[in-house]
Order: sequence, then C-alpha cells, then structure tokens
Amino acid sequence: KVATLWIRDSVVSASYHCVLSRQVDNVRMRKVILASASRWRKEVFEKSRIPFVVETSDYVEDMDPHMSPKRLARMLAEGKAQSVAIRHKSAVVIGADVFAEYDGKKLGKPITPQKAKQMLTLLSGKTHLVYTGYCIIDAKNGKKKSGVVVTKVTFRKLAREEIDAYVATKEPLAVAGAYAIQKGAASFCTKVVGDYYAIVGFPLSRIVEELRDFGISAD
Repeated sequence: KVATLWIRDSVVSASYHCVLSRQVDNVRMRKVILASASRWRKEVFEKSRIPFVVETSDYVEDMDPHMSPKRLARMLAEGKAQSVAIRHKSAVVIGADVFAEYDGKKLGKPITPQKAKQMLTLLSGKTHLVYTGYCIIDAKNGKKKSGVVVTKVTFRKLAREEIDAYVATKEPLAVAGAYAIQKGAASFCTKVVGDYYAIVGFPLSRIVEELRDFGISAD
C-alpha cells in the first residue's frame, strides 16, 4: 500500500508539473508586438531582452490642441495599440507616443524644415516637458493598461547656426519636438529630470513593469 501510494503521488506530481510547464511555456510563447515603425523604440525595447516583433500601426495621429497633454498622450498610444491589436487573436500589443510641450504649445513632428527651426528656437535656453503615453493591450481577453510618463528637459541656448546645421541633417523633421536626444541633439540638453528613455519615445522601465501583469517578462 505504501509503495502504491508513493507511485500515485509521483504520477500526480509529474502530471502537475507537466501542466505547470505547459502553462509557463504558453506565457513565454505569447507573441509580443511593438506597434511602431520607430527604430528608436525598437532599439530601446530590445534592451529588455523580451522577444518581440514590430508591426506598423495605421492609426492617424491627431494633435488635438484643445485636449490636455496627458489625455492626448494616452489617447495616441491607445490608438496605435488598438489599431494593431484588432488584427490578432492572442498577441500582447504595445503602443507608445511622445510629444514635447512648452508654454501650452504641443510640439509633435515638425515635418518641414521651417517648423523644425521654429520649434528649436522656441525651446532654446528653456525648460520644457515631454509627454510619453503608452498602452498595452492583450488581444486575447481585451485587458488594457495605459499611462503617461512626464519628463522635464532643459536646453542650453542654441546658436542660430547650430539650429540651421541640425535641421539640415533632416533628423529633426520626423521626431517629436524637432530633436532626437539620443542622436544629433544630445549636446542641446543640460538637464533631464525623469525617464531618459521616455524622451526617446519608450519608457522602458515602466512598460517592462506593466508587462509583468500580462505574464510577460525576460525571466
């Protein structure tokens, strides 16, 4: 009887571990999608060591001037994540968006050299805020978590020639606030209070922490 009981306990234990192992494997195999065409976000997210794929969002951004910065940042991130999540049945999708704000003016991507120069001139020698919205959606059950990270950035006084030379590289045209702190505008900033990666467009620490609630981690 003792031998039989031991064997049964072993079988039950083995079965439990097999089920648990499958559940863990299923969590690890969950497809994680970064809903962004930004190579900067991709490079930042890669630092987490969490496997993911990139899928471009077709969400059309609307920089509503009447909406509060935090509400707008969250809405844009949710829009990007949702536009990709609806294409999948079980993926975990991450969307993010970023823009600068100074004196009540929201500064997205300038697109044109003229607007880029105007933005950089406005920010020169001043402190502005960067709003980075993020949203995580589980396409399998509709679970959603979103938030906004606010970072304070101070620029030194920029010479007109510096602004012209930087805009000539065309780098500022496609980035929020007309500057890429991780590239050509690295020397413009004298002080950053908050999350550096949020300025780049992807608040890595916050998102990795939130992903744990979806069963996603690098462990």
